[in-house]
Amino acid sequence: MIKIIRNIKELENLKDEWNTLLQESRNNNVFLTYDWIYLWIKYFLDGGRRSSLFIVCSYDKNNKIEAIAPFFIKRFFLFFNAVMFISHDFSDYLDIIIHKQSNSEDIVAKILNAIKENHIANIIFLKQVSELLLENINNINKTNNINDVNNVNNATKITNTNNTNNINNTIKITNVNNVNNVSDATNIVHTTRITNITNTTNTTNTTNIAKLTNINKINNDKYEQTAYSLTYKESGDCYYIKLPDRIDEYMKQFNSKQRYNILSRVEKAKKQSVEYISSEKIDNDSLDLLLDNFFRLHQKRWNEKGQGGVFSNSKIKSFFKEIFGSLFKKNMLALSFLKYNNEFISAAICFDYAGSRQVYLPGFDTKYSNLYPGIVLTYYNIREAIDKKYLEFDFLKGGEEYKKRFLGIKRKNYKLYLYKSKFIFYIFKLSLFFNNEVKNKTKEYFLNIFRKR
Repeated sequence: MIKIIRNIKELENLKDEWNTLLQESRNNNVFLTYDWIYLWIKYFLDGGRRSSLFIVCSYDKNNKIEAIAPFFIKRFFLFFNAVMFISHDFSDYLDIIIHKQSNSEDIVAKILNAIKENHIANIIFLKQVSELLLENINNINKTNNINDVNNVNNATKITNTNNTNNINNTIKITNVNNVNNVSDATNIVHTTRITNITNTTNTTNTTNIAKLTNINKINNDKYEQTAYSLTYKESGDCYYIKLPDRIDEYMKQFNSKQRYNILSRVEKAKKQSVEYISSEKIDNDSLDLLLDNFFRLHQKRWNEKGQGGVFSNSKIKSFFKEIFGSLFKKNMLALSFLKYNNEFISAAICFDYAGSRQVYLPGFDTKYSNLYPGIVLTYYNIREAIDKKYLEFDFLKGGEEYKKRFLGIKRKNYKLYLYKSKFIFYIFKLSLFFNNEVKNKTKEYFLNIFRKR
């Protein structure tokens, strides 16, 4: 059974079920917690024509919740609607919350069909999604059991290939046997469409777009027709460290020069009486003041670059202050600082969740760059995560070089588009460009002029 939640009151009734399901799901992370989702809706969803709630819940035959798709609908170009993940702009891992023991492909297919049947979206745009969700959607879009395609055995299997000349993130079609005059079926861009394939002959030089047209039933009648084209690309990769049992085991993984560079800078900071303040030393009474110090440090660096930074927006700052406070009460927020000469010179907002420490936002005063505050604070946070017996230290989104120097392993994320027509796809891309590149940069330009005055 599918149920659609369209208002905040219905969502409030789901709180306990939401958190229980998340704990038992395949992608349990802080960005999918009820509090994070609820507060984002509170601050950023207007509930009117421009944006509205569309959370899809799936229940099993015993009426027990087995999946939650935390979506909202956003209007673009006046007439069109996009389905997107809630908090897509402030989250690093997003997914449909699915119970570990449920059939994820069946559930994803049901949710896509629910969107289609409600006629509420011209396009589905999902950011920061895992390979697992992308694989689910791709598998739904596979063309198994196609009949009447002239002598095609084993149907068509779509797999990824990374070594295609001049085309990034392509799809390669394999396992195609005995197809009349099919040649050079390679170099196919990440765009697929499911349509009715019958009597296919004389196909040559199949390049750039794979269009497999109107299959009413796929995988032995498992899925209904989704009627969407899929385009995706790698985006928003995260870097993480698999943590050993002791800090010395971690440091042994570096070569001698790397190890010396890190430890010598930590030692130099100690000699200069730089103090590390961990979250263990922070209580409710001091939290607000320390958060204000963090915001100041983070903003200072952006201002030095001539940019406003995320906390220059009062609504965004209020959202983060409330969500950080909520997470702190549940021992999920790890706020840490470096202090020198009675002044905060570096800070980091981290999340301690599900056996991982995640660095969400760092900040430091460039005036003290000679003390390497970013490197020193990162070292202390890694050491503390190891002491707490966490399995991972996650730098989250961004490909900054320092993450690789700390032996970060790349975890791929993707953004994907499911759409009904190429026209809608290009209109939506144009809308994104206008909002991200034109509107925001124009606003930033005039704000900088105002600041200088």
